[in-house]
Amino acid sequence: SSDVCSSDLPELENYNIPLTPAVDIYSLGILLYEITITYNTEMERIKLLYDFKNGVIKTDTILDKMINKCPNKRPSINEIKNYLNYLHIKRN
Repeated sequence: SSDVCSSDLPELENYNIPLTPAVDIYSLGILLYEITITYNTEMERIKLLYDFKNGVIKTDTILDKMINKCPNKRPSINEIKNYLNYLHIKRN
């Protein structure tokens, strides 16, 4: 489950950063990454999520932008929607 990531939001580490919809973008990025990876053990899943959140693993996709430590550098929900529509069109 994504409870491993719940306390790792950059906004929760720095009380000077206001909570905005970018918090949801971060969480969505983690969730989307988690449902696209394959792993054999719970420990492996935790390690993959940790490495992704800390920039050790790069996907070269919009997911990397979604978990940017700086909330105002994350894509908007409309940008994500457009990206997903583009992938859908490209795939068909």
